[in-house]
Amino acid sequence: MKDLVVLVADTNMQYALRGALARPEALGIRTVNFDFRTHMGRDGGARTTGAEMLALERRRFAYALLMFDLEGCGADPGQTAEDLESALDEQLGVTWGAHAKSIAGGPVELGAVAGRHGRDSAHGDSVRCLPAGRARSRAARQRCRRSGHDRHGGGAR
Repeated sequence: MKDLVVLVADTNMQYALRGALARPEALGIRTVNFDFRTHMGRDGGARTTGAEMLALERRRFAYALLMFDLEGCGADPGQTAEDLESALDEQLGVTWGAHAKSIAGGPVELGAVAGRHGRDSAHGDSVRCLPAGRARSRAARQRCRRSGHDRHGGGAR
């Protein structure tokens, strides 16, 4: 059984996360055996059928991660990333229990995924946010500020 299956919305997301997982010492984790799946329906498909697709992988993997960009996924305009993640985590929990997580984010959140899930922020998180002006949404910039990291990639304030 492998450690982790990651369902992503596109190959850009896959390559970014593959690069992070290839450096376990930088994340402060052990080496992880992982496989990627790219959803043919991109962000919207990952949001609507991602949990079902990952359920099919349960016997082959110990953990699952579902990742897509909030912008363009077709969620209701008033729905926050946290609300969407909560609903998807509940769907994932039916099959995976506490062994799965969804991440609905923008460039800041998806760029910071290694720090968010690799290390406890109370113990020296290594998350870096995108430089000012590079985040595509106001919500993404606000989430970066709320996380306690400056917008210029310099680490905790």
